[in-house]
Amino acid sequence: MNIFAKRIKELRQDYGLSQKELSYILNIERTTLTGYETGRRMPDAEMLCSIADYFHVSVGFLLGHKGDPNCSSYNQKGCIE
Repeated sequence: MNIFAKRIKELRQDYGLSQKELSYILNIERTTLTGYETGRRMPDAEMLCSIADYFHVSVGFLLGHKGDPNCSSYNQKGCIE
């Protein structure tokens, strides 16, 4: 499982959402979300931004960058204020 798959699944579960609920919120098919969570599919840039916005995290966090998940940009040491 890739890091994005792990993070989106954990975020969904942390928010107490079913796959059906999150797919409705993101306006995608549930099977698409399942693909994201299993690592068989990756969202395009626009969807990555939508997911990050919904969960109030950075795209970098979703893709596996280290540091503060709420930070919008990173350097080698982590979050850039």
